[in-house]
Amino acid sequence: MSVADPQYPGKDLSKESYEEPALRSESEGAGASARVILLIIYTVIGLGLFFLSAALSGLFQAEGQAVYHILSDSFLLPAVLLGGFGALGYIASQGFFDLFRYAGHILWSGFRHPKERFTNYYDYKDHLASERKRWLPDMLLVGLVFLALSIGAYLIYRGMV
Repeated sequence: MSVADPQYPGKDLSKESYEEPALRSESEGAGASARVILLIIYTVIGLGLFFLSAALSGLFQAEGQAVYHILSDSFLLPAVLLGGFGALGYIASQGFFDLFRYAGHILWSGFRHPKERFTNYYDYKDHLASERKRWLPDMLLVGLVFLALSIGAYLIYRGMV
């Protein structure tokens, strides 16, 4: 049995021919070049944090084993920030914070007139899931690279390498 879409008369919406749209990211349209640009941006941010931390810790005046101690600490700052924000992005993309958003939506709907009213949490969660974008692991990956560099510098500092 064929079901026609009223918005597009020639389109068949039967279960056999209809496919759910996949979750898309903002950078998916541009392809791999947008992902490379994101990786470069996150790397530059991480390197900026690293050099700021290293300069404030006195890396350029330090000697001997203290250099590796400062390197370890300086690599750890962008690792924690970028890796932490990347992990939070993953958790948010899975809908973990939807209940808090729904509570805020209910609270604020008493003060203003929302464009969309949801009768229950399930409808609100379905609405958010239909608009959710795909999670991009770029920030987390850059954070993990900085973590690996921090661990390497720490192992050298402790004399284990």
